[in-house]
Amino acid sequence: MGLNLRAVRESLPKPVLPIALSLYKVANVVLAKKPEFAIIGTGRSGSTYVADLFKASGYECSHEAYFTPDGPKLRNPDRGIHCKGDASWLAIPYLPDPEIIAIHQIRHPHKVILSTYNLGWFDDKIKDQRMPFYTFAKKHFEFSDDPLRSSLRWYIEWNRRCEAITDKRFQIEKLSENIENISSWLGRDLTYIQKSRSENSNSRRAVVEQPLEDVSEAIKAYPEYPQLVEMADRYGYKL
Repeated sequence: MGLNLRAVRESLPKPVLPIALSLYKVANVVLAKKPEFAIIGTGRSGSTYVADLFKASGYECSHEAYFTPDGPKLRNPDRGIHCKGDASWLAIPYLPDPEIIAIHQIRHPHKVILSTYNLGWFDDKIKDQRMPFYTFAKKHFEFSDDPLRSSLRWYIEWNRRCEAITDKRFQIEKLSENIENISSWLGRDLTYIQKSRSENSNSRRAVVEQPLEDVSEAIKAYPEYPQLVEMADRYGYKL
């Protein structure tokens, strides 16, 4: 288990605390290693929740701290020295890597498309609010003029890229049912993991508030919709 930074802060005298924290950050940088595994997906698929769950269970997993908008970042003080994995949709262009086990996390298409659309992921008018991530996505994905269509296409194309990297896959909605598979893939018993956090651990303020029913109906008009239906069916989702 990694160091409990809060416990360290509470146990040290105040004059010593800044020095101790500085040394801790230096150790993170000097002793940093590649992650042993990466949880990949589309973004807005529950990766923050899974990273927090692993961490709370004593198996350190960072979130977008190795695979960052600027690419893989080994010496990142935001990654603990005990981190074994990184959950990040930003990993896709840099995988496969023979040293990293990739696990593809999926979520119901309607939920992901609604979230990316409502957050304005592909809306040029608000790109300044999320410039590092916007720049990354723009580099690796062709935006369309319609943000909702981009959200639909993103789900299909980014998941296809994940499929090309790994066949290790699980639904976030059935995480507890897949713990044995994940344990097998990582070579570590994770059956003790429990849902110790809310599944909304990465909820963010929406730019627009389009209801799920409206988005689910609107995407049927796009020519890519049959591809989404086929992918959803393979993943075990019904549209």
